[in-house]
Amino acid sequence: MSTKYWGEAITAATYLINRIPSSTLGFQTSLSVLHKTICSPTISHLQLRVFGCTAFVHLHKPLRNKLEPRALKCIFVGYAQHQKGYHCYHPLTQKLYVTLDVVFHENIMYYSAPESSSQEHNKGN
Repeated sequence: MSTKYWGEAITAATYLINRIPSSTLGFQTSLSVLHKTICSPTISHLQLRVFGCTAFVHLHKPLRNKLEPRALKCIFVGYAQHQKGYHCYHPLTQKLYVTLDVVFHENIMYYSAPESSSQEHNKGN
């Protein structure tokens, strides 16, 4: 991933660290200790995802017309801070989508290098 996404990576890591119980804090979350609350925010409403993976964001009818695709190929870059949703960035339009209506392909990174076997095949010709 490019260095321009490092800010998003740090924000996503901080979001997760603050919401995952720690054994050093007596299995409390950092947020619950900081705010001295009994019930702490958790990430149970969101599944953990691989940062930088390919995410297809569903475009609802007001955002598209009949001939446009129903989903955009985006990059998963984190979690929404103040609402339920995932942050997905579309590099071509430079828009950030915050939505729960996403299909993740965690085994496919958005900026993955081409397979070496196809490069080696092309070198031989």
